[in-house]
Amino acid sequence: MIGKFLKIQVLIVATFVGATSHASSNSSPFANEFLGRCFPSVSDAFQVITGDAVGQDENIVVAKADVPIKGQWIVDKTSDHNFQWYLVEERSGLRQCVSLYIPFASEVSGRLTSKLGLTVVAKTQASPGFSVVIMEFRRSKKLDRYVPVSCFEEKRVGSRGAVTRKEIDCLNVSN
Repeated sequence: MIGKFLKIQVLIVATFVGATSHASSNSSPFANEFLGRCFPSVSDAFQVITGDAVGQDENIVVAKADVPIKGQWIVDKTSDHNFQWYLVEERSGLRQCVSLYIPFASEVSGRLTSKLGLTVVAKTQASPGFSVVIMEFRRSKKLDRYVPVSCFEEKRVGSRGAVTRKEIDCLNVSN
């Protein structure tokens, strides 16, 4: 009986270690279980994502995206300064689909160019002495959602506050 119990414990530990090491090596901060899912309405998306009905939690809001971004944001403002953002866009058949997840940002905007199309830019609010993180996303035609294309750290240095900008790996972005 003790032998069976020890085998089960070893199996559980091995499974847990294997799962966590796999998740940490391949996970992206921009991966989310709701990406690509479609709903009959933004209210339905809101309820599935947050577990609440629209208006039930004052920290979670639905806001129309600013031009040139089309769609609506579900924004979780529970954090003091960097919020979670979900972009919900209308697809054919009047379905509302989650096309972008930003795990932390204080502001999000769009930039439209003829060469690159729409780029969604997210910026964090940094604590004093830390870098601001800027994340840029573009729609992947293959995946039909936005993916990170470049990430940067900006930091003010020197007595005049000159800004230095350094490209970073988007998979290593953290709040």
